[in-house]
Amino acid sequence: MIYHSTLYKKGYSMPSGILYPFARLHNTNSREQLE
Repeated sequence: MIYHSTLYKKGYSMPSGILYPFARLHNTNSREQLE
């Protein structure tokens, strides 16, 4: 999960294929959990 965590920390600046919507969705959930 380190790979995904890195995307979240970097603000997820890698819009490529399925990771675009997937990371965006998970990024929102992660922010809510972190805060």
